[in-house]
Amino acid sequence: MNDKTVSIALVGGIAVGKTTIGKELCNRLSNCRFIEEDVTKNVFLPDFYNDMKRWGFHSRVSTLAMIASNYLIDTSNENYVVMDRCLDELITFAEMHFDNGNMNSMEYEVYRKLYDCMVSFAPKINIFIYCYCSIGTSLERIKKRNRSFEQTISSSYLYRLNSYYEKWINSVEKKRIVKIDTDVENDIDKIVNDIISVSKN
Repeated sequence: MNDKTVSIALVGGIAVGKTTIGKELCNRLSNCRFIEEDVTKNVFLPDFYNDMKRWGFHSRVSTLAMIASNYLIDTSNENYVVMDRCLDELITFAEMHFDNGNMNSMEYEVYRKLYDCMVSFAPKINIFIYCYCSIGTSLERIKKRNRSFEQTISSSYLYRLNSYYEKWINSVEKKRIVKIDTDVENDIDKIVNDIISVSKN
C-alpha cells in the first residue's frame, strides 16, 4: 500500500457477511482490489474446532500469519484495498480463547507480543467496516456455506465472540468506522459514499 491507497478492513465475527459486502464494494469503488480471507490457509483451524484447548494457541498464531501475509500483496497501484479481516481485529479471538482457558497465560503473552509487533509494523487501516448480524443469521450462513469444521459452532460461541467484537470496535476511533447490519439488505451505493466521506477526513 502507498499513502494514496485507501485501506479498508471488513471486520466482525463469524458469518456476518464480510465477503459478500467486500465483493459488492469493490464492484463500485474505482480501481479497487479485494483481498478475501482464505481459511484453508489456517492449517490448524479444523483441529482447533475439534479440540480448542489443545490447538487454541496454534490456530491463533496461524491466523496471525495468514492475515499478515495479505499485507505483503502489492497494492501500490490501487486506489482502494478492501481486506476481508485485518490484523487489528484478531485480538478479539485471542482474548476470548484466553478467557475461556483455550490458551494459558504463557501462550497468551507470546501471542500478544506477536500481535502488538505485527500491528505496529503493518500499514494503517484507514476505514473499518464493522459487519454484524443476529446469531440466527450467522448460524444459517454457516450451515449454507457448509465448511465441515464450522458445523459444531454453537450460538453461545457466536454470542460470546460478538461481545468481544463490540468491546474492540468501541476502542477504535469512531470517525474511522462504518457499521453495517447485514440482517437487512444494504444500500451499497450509500456505503460507498460513506467510505469516500470518511476517507476525506
